[in-house]
Amino acid sequence: MNSLERSLQTGLVVSLLLLMLIFWWTGTLASRLLTNSFVYSRLQSDANTLVSSIEFSEFNLQQPRLADTRLSPLYDLPASNKYYLIKFESNTVFVSRSAWDLNIDAPHLAPAQTLKTRAEGI
Repeated sequence: MNSLERSLQTGLVVSLLLLMLIFWWTGTLASRLLTNSFVYSRLQSDANTLVSSIEFSEFNLQQPRLADTRLSPLYDLPASNKYYLIKFESNTVFVSRSAWDLNIDAPHLAPAQTLKTRAEGI
C-alpha cells in the first residue's frame, strides 16, 4: 500500500511540475509577443506621424521639407531613444537632432515596404 501511495505522490509532483513549466513558458511567450506587438504598433504610429509631417512645395516636388511643429520635442533631445532617419531618392536626408551623434545605417526601402529589425545600444 505504501508503494502505491508513493507512486501516486510522485506522479502528482511530476505532473504539477510539468504543468508549472508549461504555464511559465506560455506566460513568458505571451508577454514577449504582447510587448513586441505594442512596441511595433507604437513605432508604426511614430512612422505615420513622420510621414504626415513631410511637406512638398507645389513648385519643387523634388525638395521635401519636414514640418517640425508636428513632431514630438523628444526628437530634439540627445539620447532620448526617439530617433528618425528619412532618406529620399533625391538624396535628401532628414535626421532627428537626437540622432546626430549616431551612425544609423538604414537600408533603402521601396514605397510601402516595411522592415522590422532589432539593434542593441542607444
